[in-house]
Amino acid sequence: MLYEPTRFDALIDEPWVPARVEDAIAAIVADADAAFDLKALWPAHEWDAREKPLPLSGLYVGAAGVIWALDALRRRGHAETSLDLAAAALRALELDPEDPQPLAIRGRFRAATGRLDGARSDLELYLQRRPEDAQAHFMLGAVHEQSGQVDRAIESYRRAAQLDANAFEPRNNLALLLADRDLDGALASAQEAYALRSKDPAVLDTLGWLYLRKGLVDRATSLLEEAHAGAPDLAEVQLHLALAHREAGRTDDARRLLAALEKRNDVPPALHARIDEAKRSLP
Repeated sequence: MLYEPTRFDALIDEPWVPARVEDAIAAIVADADAAFDLKALWPAHEWDAREKPLPLSGLYVGAAGVIWALDALRRRGHAETSLDLAAAALRALELDPEDPQPLAIRGRFRAATGRLDGARSDLELYLQRRPEDAQAHFMLGAVHEQSGQVDRAIESYRRAAQLDANAFEPRNNLALLLADRDLDGALASAQEAYALRSKDPAVLDTLGWLYLRKGLVDRATSLLEEAHAGAPDLAEVQLHLALAHREAGRTDDARRLLAALEKRNDVPPALHARIDEAKRSLP
């Protein structure tokens, strides 16, 4: 029998309530945390285990999959696990050294928690075994970029874009890194990202900012206005739009946007100097 009703929650005839869903997700994560043991990992249902040795460590019916899910829920802001996912991934890797997936999971977790050296080591080891994994190349590029290794980040983003024709993130990030080195190459990469995700505020901002640097003010302003409308909380987008208005001679609009930026409490420190410089450049 493929479906046993007693093993599943019945559907309810009630409206969708996001808070209820978030509570349910949090309860599932808490249950997964409580069931975890560093040595035995998570208990496996007999049907999942079948003839496999316990504990199960793989991605699809084992610990690697649980670790991946807990990390994904944490990154998306749905629920925060209390477990050390890096330690759990190491244990899964010890149980099955031939399965490199825990390396990628631990690498992503280490990157998210600022452990860049460990993340880089994990991702490089993983890519030795799975060199065609575009997402891992993208994550490694992000680690290199955060570490200030721009040349290596460019190389990783390029490889990710080559491997995945539909990935807009590595193309967008590559465009930003190329902006000061090869503006035409940066524009080409940004245009590829735009072709893949034309409504994404980050993509709109990147392409608009590069057009502005190229001197295509009207085209840049149109894209940056759309980006600002889609993500009004992004301070850098607002700054770029102010600079576009400045270049178009709309100094009142530029001054208004810059004044609004100064009143915000969430502007990154690195952006303050650029805001001050933009204000001084206004006539």
